Parts: sequence; C-alpha cells; structure tokens
Amino acid sequence: MSLRIIQAYLRSVSMPGSLPCNQDTHIGLTFSVIDEYSSPNPLSDRTRPTGLISSLSGSEYSGNDGFAENTDKQTELALFLIRELGLERKGPFLDVGFGTNVHIANAFAGAGITSYVVDRIDHSRNLQSPGNPLKTKAKGVSVLVGDATEVDKLCRHKFGTILFNGSWIAGGNNWTVNLIGESKYHGQLQEARGISRTQLPVSIITNKAEFIDKEKDSILSSCGRALAANGILGIVSSRYSHHGAGFTYSQLPEEKLYFIDLFERFTRLGAKRIYLFGLSQNGFDEFLSLSRKASQDYIDAQPPLSGKAIVFAPQMLREEEIQKVRDQLRSVSNLPPEDICSRYASSEEERDYQVRRNKSNLEAAASIKELNNIARIDAMFAEF
Repeated sequence: MSLRIIQAYLRSVSMPGSLPCNQDTHIGLTFSVIDEYSSPNPLSDRTRPTGLISSLSGSEYSGNDGFAENTDKQTELALFLIRELGLERKGPFLDVGFGTNVHIANAFAGAGITSYVVDRIDHSRNLQSPGNPLKTKAKGVSVLVGDATEVDKLCRHKFGTILFNGSWIAGGNNWTVNLIGESKYHGQLQEARGISRTQLPVSIITNKAEFIDKEKDSILSSCGRALAANGILGIVSSRYSHHGAGFTYSQLPEEKLYFIDLFERFTRLGAKRIYLFGLSQNGFDEFLSLSRKASQDYIDAQPPLSGKAIVFAPQMLREEEIQKVRDQLRSVSNLPPEDICSRYASSEEERDYQVRRNKSNLEAAASIKELNNIARIDAMFAEF
C-alpha cells in the first residue's frame, strides 16, 4: 500500500470514537489475503453455493454453509485457523460470546493451546449438564463469565488469540455485540428516567448509533489490552457460526460494510497486519454461477402445488436483484452506506451519525486494493 493512500486514510479517520490513532502503526500496515485458492480453505469455498430463492413473505432463504449446529465443521474451522495463522505459537486462546458453542475452544484445547470461553451469561452449569442441547462438554476449556468490554480484566495473563466467532454481528436475530450494545443503550436510558434531557449525566448517550459505536470501540480496546505481544484478534462471519444466523445473498454487501467498519477500528487500534479471508472477484463469479444452478435445481425438484398454496412456492430472486448485489461487491466504492442501524434509526440525528460514519469508512477504504479484490469477506483478523 502506498504512502499516499495511507496518508489519505489517516486524514479520513476523524469520526468519534475512543480508540487511539497510531499513525506509525498505520504506516507499517501490511495485508495477508487468504482466498479460495488457499486450499483447503473451509471459509472461502467457491464450490459451496448459497440460496438465491425468495418466498411470498419476502424472506430470503439463507445459504446453508453447513456450519450451523455442526460440531465437525466447527472443529474444522478451528483447526484451519490454527494452521493458517500459526496460532499454536501465540499463547492462550479466548472465544468471546461463545453462547454454548464450545466446539471451537475444544479444538484449540485439543491442539495443546490453553483455552477459555467467555459470555455474559454463566453457561458453565449447562455445559456440564447431561440435558445440554448440544450434548457436549467443555473439554479442558475454562468457562468465564464477564462482559466483552472487560476482557482485559478476566485473567492475569495475556491471550495470544481472541476470537469472535459469529458473535460480532449476525444476519439474523442473535445476541451479538450489536444487539447487546442496543440492549445496554436502552438500559442506561431506563436508569436515567425522570431526568430532563438538559440535565442528563455526560455518561448518558442519547444517540443509539453513537452509543453502539463507542461500545464497539470499548470492546476492541479491552481486547487489545488483553492481547500478548504479536497477539491476534479476529472476527469470523456469522455464516460460519454454530447458531446459524448467517447473512443471505442479498445481505452480503451490508456484511462487507461491517467488515470495512471493523478494518477502520482495527487500524485505529494499531494493527500491524490484517489477515483477510474471502472470495476473490473471480471466485465469487464461480460461486454465483453454482448458486444459480443449485437454486434452480432446488426449485425444479419441488412437488407441484395447486390452489392457494401455489403462491407460496419458492422462486428465484429477480435477476436485477442478483445483479445489484454482484455489482455492489465489485468495489468498495459501490457499497451502499446504509445498514440496519441507519435503516431502523429512531431519529434523523441517529441515522445521520451512522450514515456519515459508514461513508467516511468507505471513502477511506476505496483505494485499498486488498479490500476491493475480495468480493465477499468471510473473516478478518488483526495482528498487533
């Protein structure tokens, strides 16, 4: 990346936030791209199609990446990350917001890496219970309870790897960082009930978009403090999570926007290297071609319907919808600045904050070739 591009990026990262801006670290930032040609890559598999099918209700069928409620796939993912990123040399592992999915941490522990999981809810009793729906136990994994903004206070030692496996943002309703941030936002307002807006404490943030923005910064800052030297912090798409709240085909541009936002936060935190996992532009074209065929085959295999039921028959997404998504993923500058926070904003102030931040991130990243060359981002890790 040229010095000119880096300087342009540094001028653009002026949005509010709590992370320090380390210009020297930005100057030394490097990329490692792991795409579909980095075989075997269980994340960026161009031969695994997604659904291009909609129903009468307007809902779109999620692509079945095969990782939801699949212990073997979760283990495969963990071992791939260990091998690809050399995580066995980094030190202890922590899975943040694991829910009840201990399979990732179990695989790390099985590879000889001291492993921890943490969630806001105490799952330790459930994990050891014979009635646990996952029918599994934490095998040599320490189960911690705590908030993601206080990761650095969980243990006295540092972590070599900190992972958010589908727990950062999801394509469906799930208790990710985004939704928990929204819950905290309403909680602080509830505590301030009866206080006039002009007399609210400085700690009370009335703009939800701003609150969630600062919450994400606080979480990553805490993770940064908890990392050992040369430690790695990463987020894997919820398309590969155990809970299954993945992004549909139509949501892929918005998912990439979230990763662009994460890139901005990682670089502000002082990342030295970015590991980018995803499908290249050519790989995505192959993936899309296979998805068209698989979706049509699925429709053709459905039993014939009659009467009123016929309107519920699955249908292929309209060609203009499919092409719109493809065009948006061709370059960072094509991505729309709208996301779920701006679409469902409760005020113009809230919407403007989110759109302004998204536009700033997109403008800053538009000239970074690595982010343009990858059409679909599957995971992003940062080394510090």
